[in-house]
Amino acid sequence: MFAALRKHLGMPLLTKELAEQASQKRTYLVRFVYTAVLFAVGLFIIYGRGTQGNSDLLGQGQEMFYQVFNLQLAAILLVLPALCAGSFAGEKERESLSLLLLTTIPSPLIILQKLLSRVIPMLAFVMLSFPLMATAYSFGGVQTTQLVATLTFLVMLTIFVGSISIMSSTYCRTTVEAYVMTYVCLLASWPLVRSSMPSANSYRFAALTSGSSILATVWQAGAVMLPLTAVALLFANSFLYQRAFVPPKNFLLSIFKKLDEYFNGMNVVTGGVILVKDGDPYPDDDPITWRETAKRSLGTFRYLFRVLTVLELPILFVSQTVRLDSTRTQTTMSALLYMLWMVALVLTSIHSASVISSERSRQSLDVLLVSPMTGREIVSRKLSGVVRLFWMLMVPFSTIFLFQHWFHGFRWDIRYLILQYASLFSVLLMVRWLGMGIGMQSRTQMRASMILLAILTTVIMSGPIFDYTLDLVGYPQTIAHRGDGTNITYSMPPLRMLPLLTPGSWLLYLERVYPAAGAYDERWVRFWSLGAVAVLYGAAALGLRAWILASADAFLGRVRPGDPVPPRPDEESQLIPAT
Repeated sequence: MFAALRKHLGMPLLTKELAEQASQKRTYLVRFVYTAVLFAVGLFIIYGRGTQGNSDLLGQGQEMFYQVFNLQLAAILLVLPALCAGSFAGEKERESLSLLLLTTIPSPLIILQKLLSRVIPMLAFVMLSFPLMATAYSFGGVQTTQLVATLTFLVMLTIFVGSISIMSSTYCRTTVEAYVMTYVCLLASWPLVRSSMPSANSYRFAALTSGSSILATVWQAGAVMLPLTAVALLFANSFLYQRAFVPPKNFLLSIFKKLDEYFNGMNVVTGGVILVKDGDPYPDDDPITWRETAKRSLGTFRYLFRVLTVLELPILFVSQTVRLDSTRTQTTMSALLYMLWMVALVLTSIHSASVISSERSRQSLDVLLVSPMTGREIVSRKLSGVVRLFWMLMVPFSTIFLFQHWFHGFRWDIRYLILQYASLFSVLLMVRWLGMGIGMQSRTQMRASMILLAILTTVIMSGPIFDYTLDLVGYPQTIAHRGDGTNITYSMPPLRMLPLLTPGSWLLYLERVYPAAGAYDERWVRFWSLGAVAVLYGAAALGLRAWILASADAFLGRVRPGDPVPPRPDEESQLIPAT
């Protein structure tokens, strides 16, 4: 018995998982990027305050400590679910979970080793923030018990989030479903987690004075986190065998089908009136397009119409409220525009990155590749659902664009509309083809979506962060030019123009600065500067599209890069000379 116990406690699964992570170049790349971003932002929080020396920062350590803590908190909530979501769901997608369950390792030890294989790397990331917190602590204003309570909470939060992710991974069939379920569970349990957070409010944080015992601070963090972690692990152990062989199921599509049943039952009142039919129920001569637009949750017209309703109703309500109340403010509608951009980028990213990667994860890509079509045709038709999603998103965007055009009083000046539509077409076209390219190179849908969203977040946020940095160092926003001594014109400094190359700063500038331009000539200058950026993004998107379509067969694995593409069967018959 003791020999068997010692064999199991040797953690063979944990050793295998950590050895596989250590052999991958991606592990070291992620560590380097995480460390670089953490220390760059953390040191910027501590030292980027425009002071003349460190003596000016004495006594300001508590505010710095708050900000570093929130930075590490956001990192845990963003990175750890992505690391844990595929622990068991990925095994289900690869049909390899049954081999793991056939081993002699008990299910609790399987759960524990999978959890540790994800939590240990994340704890190493958490420990990287300890020097930053110690630096903030050295400037004063932070008690020792506050430091201990915060570090203890971060460690326990890492274990808790990891356990929630492992539970979701054992329950769900796919990695994407596990990732979404993790955040749903975290959102439901967040009030309890926040109650144990040492910096949940200033009173609780200030109450941890030097007179409090370290044991009391540790108990405060663990009284809520440890029971929640234990409950999550118990559910994970129960789901491991119960949900090991569940068939693939589209969660969003199942919700839409339930709504179909409900509305079909309610439609009896109207006599069975159908406003829009789905179209031909059979694929005919274009089965790929039919499958993408009739069998996908974000491709079918009636499902897209429901998404459109959810997006359009708040916009129409706010527009009528502003008009009735004569409230001359653009804050609410601009906030809706920013939110709509986030929704559009997420939906387009996930959909475009998954059209090929989902086929590969379901092992159905080979069936698609034996069809008598070129890679260019396969890629174009697989994106037909994404194209339909784009035209659906055009409706709420147009509503906001037209309202803002009327609100700012541009009348016949349509340059604002031209810039908005140019940004919409160029950016979403870029995201569509970038997602397709990443999805063709990724083995799983989750990895493709996360890579694309990480790239978009970095590109979008780099502009506002760079602009904020220029404000801290006192870089001027405008430069005054004197002509004949009476007329003064203003221009933007060169460094202030660099953030406009990113979509985030471009959109903020168009919403905040462009409408404030009073002179007609000044708007022309801003129009050409913003339009040049939109043209640049559009040209890059078209170039990316041409490259992906030309190399589609190589990306799909039909031929090696550089090899000639074989002709289609109908083209091959034309090459044979007639006898």
